Formats: sequence, C-alpha cells, structure tokens
Amino acid sequence: MHQDLATLLEQTDQLREHMDTLRGGIQAAHDQSRRLEYDAAGINECMASIKKCVRLAGNNRMAALSARDMRKVMGELEESVERLAEFIG
Repeated sequence: MHQDLATLLEQTDQLREHMDTLRGGIQAAHDQSRRLEYDAAGINECMASIKKCVRLAGNNRMAALSARDMRKVMGELEESVERLAEFIG
C-alpha cells in the first residue's frame, strides 16, 4: 500500500510537470498568434499607405503636386516601406 501511494505521488508529480510544459507551449502559441495578428494588421496598414502615395505621385495622379507636397508624399512612402520591411523581415 505504501509503495502504491509513493508511485501514485510520483506519477502525480510527473503529470504536473507535463501539464506545466503544455501550458508553456500553449502560451507560446498564443503569443505567436497575437504577434501574427499584429503583423498582419500592420502590413495591411502599410500597404494602404503605399497605395495612397503611389496614386498621388504616380502617372495616374489626379493633379500635379507641389515640390513640398511631393516630398511629403515620398517621405510617407519611404516610411511605409520601412515599416513594411520590419514586419516582413
């Protein structure tokens, strides 16, 4: 009886360790999922900004931009590309 109880306690400890390991893995998967959601939202945001800038500065633009406005558009475009590179890389 004493040996059965000792074995049972040992198995309980092993099970507890195994559950802690599983919890850690589940938490890591959850954290990674959150990061991917954040990255996807950031990528979509960057792409929208890039599309807007290209539309303003590209061949199909609605009106000519002043040099100052063109610098602002190009600055925003460069910033969006850099942010996009951070999300991807």
